[in-house]
Amino acid sequence: MVEKLWLTRPEALTLIGRSAEYFRNNIQAALPPGHIRRAGGRGNPWQFYGPAVVKVLLVLNSTPSTEADPLLSGSDSPALERFRLARAEREELELAVRREHLIDVDEFLAWWDAEVAIPIRKGLEKLQKKHGSKAVDLVSAAVRQSEAVVSRRFHGK
Repeated sequence: MVEKLWLTRPEALTLIGRSAEYFRNNIQAALPPGHIRRAGGRGNPWQFYGPAVVKVLLVLNSTPSTEADPLLSGSDSPALERFRLARAEREELELAVRREHLIDVDEFLAWWDAEVAIPIRKGLEKLQKKHGSKAVDLVSAAVRQSEAVVSRRFHGK
C-alpha cells in the first residue's frame, strides 16, 4: 500500500500534466532529498514521493508569476509604485471585510434601527402606560443621544 505513494517519472508527469523539463527544473528541484529514491538500487528508474510532488506543484501554482502580472515586473516609476500601493490597500480592505473586521455603515445603522431602537421604543410605550410620559421622555432622550453617538461614530457627522 505504501509503495503506491511512490511514482516513476512517467507516472509523475502524467499526474502533473507538465513536460519533463518543467518537472526536472521545478518539481524535482524543490523536492526534499528523502522524497526522491532509486527503485531497487542502481540502474533502476528514479521514484518520487507522490504527496510531495503534489504539494510542490500546489505551491508553485499558488505563487504568482512575475511574467503573468506586469505590475510585479518591470521598472519602477512613481506612478507604478502608487498603483501598486493602492492595489495592495484595496486587497487588504477586501480581506478585512471578508474576515468581518470592517462593516458597511449603512447596513449597521439599518440593523441598529431594526434590532435595537425599535425594541427600545416598544418598551418605552409600555413604560409610558405604566409610569407616565416623564419617564418616557428621560429614556427617549437617552436613546436619541445614543443614536446620535452611533451615527457620529460611523458617519463622522
